[in-house]
Amino acid sequence: MNVCATGPGQTPFIATTSATTNFNGFNIRCRGECNATVTVNVTGGSGNFTYSWLGGPGTATWTTACGGPQIVIVTDVRQGVSCGVTLNLSEPAPLGVTSSAPAPAHLRRCVQRLAHRAGHWWCFWRYGLL
Repeated sequence: MNVCATGPGQTPFIATTSATTNFNGFNIRCRGECNATVTVNVTGGSGNFTYSWLGGPGTATWTTACGGPQIVIVTDVRQGVSCGVTLNLSEPAPLGVTSSAPAPAHLRRCVQRLAHRAGHWWCFWRYGLL
């Protein structure tokens, strides 16, 4: 939340941001994806606002935001006042693979690529699907 336009003769406005996506407690489904939905809401001010997400659209809602800090610049057009609001989008940690037994000799050359299909993680090895 950010209180803006607090100078003499200005009508203050409050800008708040929120993320509406929830993927098991994270705003982003998988690390590195850009699938969060974020919105900025404004109350007060003159009632005529523009929005500019850094790296995103010029609308109040952004449906393809990436993980990490996101900043939206809200401008009260009639007053000529802008202010920024930051929202940090959470994403899961990178995936890792752990094995308790050594792989057979013909499977030791892992391409180290993971894929997500139909709700399951698959590891593609150089000599086939494991």
